[in-house]
Amino acid sequence: MQINKKRPKEHGNNGKIQGAPKSEGIQKPLRILIVEDDDNCRRSLARTLGKDNFEVESARNGQEGLERYKKGGIDIVITDIRMPVMDGFTLLMELLDFDPKTRVIVVSSLITNDNHSMLMGAGAKRVMAKPYDLEEIHIAINEVSRN
Repeated sequence: MQINKKRPKEHGNNGKIQGAPKSEGIQKPLRILIVEDDDNCRRSLARTLGKDNFEVESARNGQEGLERYKKGGIDIVITDIRMPVMDGFTLLMELLDFDPKTRVIVVSSLITNDNHSMLMGAGAKRVMAKPYDLEEIHIAINEVSRN
C-alpha cells in the first residue's frame, strides 16, 4: 500500500490542519481509530496523524477495531475493506449497529462505483480510494468531524 505524503493545503490555524477543533475556547484532540491490516500503511498513517495533533489508536483487523471502539472515546474510524478476521464492510455494519452516530471513513484499493454507493448507503461518512494523499485524508477528517 502506498501513501502519497503530499503536505495538506493550509486551512487556517497558522497554516496547519489541527487535530483539535476549537469548541468554546477548549481544544480537545480528535481521537481516530485506524483499522488496517497492512502494518506499514497503518503505522505510517498513525505516525502522520499523530504529528498533526490527532490522538491515534490502531487495530489490525475489524474484530480488533470493533473491540477497541466499544471501549469508548473514539471520534472517527478510518478502515480498510479487505482484512482478515473481520472485513471493513462488516466492521462498518457492526459499528453502526452498536452506535448509529459512528463516523466511519472507508479507504480501500477495491473501490468501485457499485461498492462506493453501497458503503455510503450503509452509513460510511466518506469513501476513498487507495492510494490517497494526506491532503485527502485531512479533508475527509475535517468534513466528517463537523457532522
